[in-house]
Amino acid sequence: MQPTVRLLLLGLTIVVITDSIYAYLTLQNIYANGLQDVGWPVGYMLIGLAAQCISLARDQQNILSRTVPVEGEPASQDAAFDAPLGKHSFLPYAFIPAVIVLSAYTWHTGGNGVLVQGVYLGGMVLIGLLLLRQFFAIRETTFYNKELRSTQEELHHKNQALSAANKRLEEQAAQVAAAYEQQVRLNELKDQFLLNVNHELRTPLTAIYGYLELLREYHGQLDTTMQTNLLNQAVHGCEELQHLVNNVLDTIRGDIAEKAPVFDFFSVAAIASGVIDLFEPQKRLDYTIRLDIPDTLTVRADKQYVQRILLNLLSNAFKYSPKHSPVIIRAQLRDFFDAQGDHESQVCICVQDAGLGIPPSEIPLLFGKFVRLKRDLVGSVRGTGLGLYINKQLVEAMGGSIWVESSGIAGQGSRFYFTLHSAPLIAINEAWKVPMAQDMVVPLVNTNLVPIGEQEAIVRSNESA
Repeated sequence: MQPTVRLLLLGLTIVVITDSIYAYLTLQNIYANGLQDVGWPVGYMLIGLAAQCISLARDQQNILSRTVPVEGEPASQDAAFDAPLGKHSFLPYAFIPAVIVLSAYTWHTGGNGVLVQGVYLGGMVLIGLLLLRQFFAIRETTFYNKELRSTQEELHHKNQALSAANKRLEEQAAQVAAAYEQQVRLNELKDQFLLNVNHELRTPLTAIYGYLELLREYHGQLDTTMQTNLLNQAVHGCEELQHLVNNVLDTIRGDIAEKAPVFDFFSVAAIASGVIDLFEPQKRLDYTIRLDIPDTLTVRADKQYVQRILLNLLSNAFKYSPKHSPVIIRAQLRDFFDAQGDHESQVCICVQDAGLGIPPSEIPLLFGKFVRLKRDLVGSVRGTGLGLYINKQLVEAMGGSIWVESSGIAGQGSRFYFTLHSAPLIAINEAWKVPMAQDMVVPLVNTNLVPIGEQEAIVRSNESA
């Protein structure tokens, strides 16, 4: 607004000075037409130019207040210039032809020399003022265009920041929803786990209570053999209960395979036969158990780990297969290739049953913690969902891998595979120098399952006998 104020002040000053000169000459009676007459048109032109600048500034302000930039597309420079420099801004140039015509007429007709000079001078002043006006208008337009572009860029950046904030809010909302669903899932798993553990604990406790109640009620009527049998059954129930509690505690603490495995060389056939003998005789008679393992096949692994893995797999096979169905244990030497293409010979052990099978959609979750099949959640089959999880931890601790193959069709069953490092030829020869009987685990009579931690005590007691 400073140029406009200056123009207005200059125009009023010229008009006042011209009026003062005219009044003084008139009072002295010496007034004559001359250069002093140019002051009036020049002053009034400057005042009109100032008024035009004010009008342009007002129009520019209205444009700024009405302009709303489109997100991602700043307004073009041509559009910014078209608004203030429309047809109204060129109206003062219509006086130029009139000045030219007046100057031509004055030159053609001649006349008072002072009047002709005044016409020429006024025309030049008018043209100069128009050019000066246009200069100020362009400068004002450029300034407001810069302000407009700056405002548009600022709005564009704010729109981008707002879009980014909205995306972050959407991502956070999705994360919150996922966390909520996960929490709901965890709560369901916790409730199901507590239900399963309660059922698992109640079964051996009920058996133990029954055996002890029989001993208390009929203590004087039972012979020594029956009392010993009932006590053995109660002890084995306690061992089963201890085995279950240890599995749960090891899983919760995460120290299933915390200790480094103790590697040894032993026969796969011997360890598989020993694990089968750990089951009670009636259990072995209810199923057709077949071993398909070469006698000379030897592995390098932790014997306790392998026994525990086979116990869990065979227990599941008996649990989820109908009676008198086949249960097959196979083992063979296979060649495997890792991601780098390196060759390695490993022993692949398979436990196959003829049960209901596993739906393919549930196989990826099968080796998770506390995971059970959907059909088993409402069934009568006991289980905590820890056996396969423990197997996975033990196999991976020995450097192997475990997986399952099943079509989910009843009668076709499932095939659980796990791999172990094969023993080198020298180690095999050394292992076979030891009699087979030393690798066998001596079973107890009339037992369901013997916990791994109790097997060495069993062997020692039988050896001492």
